[in-house]
This record gives sequence, structure tokens and C-alpha cells, in this order.
Amino acid sequence: MATTEINQEKSRFDTRLPKDQKMFFERAARLGGYRSLTDFIVLTVQKRAKEIIICSYIIFVKAPGAKRKSALEEGEKEVRILEEE
Repeated sequence: MATTEINQEKSRFDTRLPKDQKMFFERAARLGGYRSLTDFIVLTVQKRAKEIIICSYIIFVKAPGAKRKSALEEGEKEVRILEEE
């Protein structure tokens, strides 16, 4: 059985946080059924980022005239990106 590998450029994200905050996040990750703290952080932040982008798109769509046309064009690009993920 063949598998398809998606060639995506990877980048690294590092952060420092207090030990108690890390333990808090690890607990939430375990309770949420995530495979790892990294999965929890990435998936949770990605979900929230999509919500923020969609909300800003909705606000921009209500803009009048040329601003609205420009916002729609940009918003459509954002929506296509979100749909592909």
C-alpha cells in the first residue's frame, strides 16, 4: 500500500514558560486525549487562529465601497487557505 507524503516546509517554534503553566497545559492535553503537549498546543492554537481570521473576515465584509471590495478579495484568499487545511 502506497502512502502519499506531503512536502511541507517545516519551521520551529520555541517558547519558555513557567513550570506550573507547562504542567497545567500537560494536564489539559492528557484530559483532552491529545497525543502530546505539542499536539495540544498546535491544534488548539490553530483552531483559535482560524476563529480569529474568520471573525475578522466577517467584520471586513461589512466595510463599504472600495474597502469592502479589497477586503473581500483578501478574505477570499484567507477562506480558501482555511478550507484547504
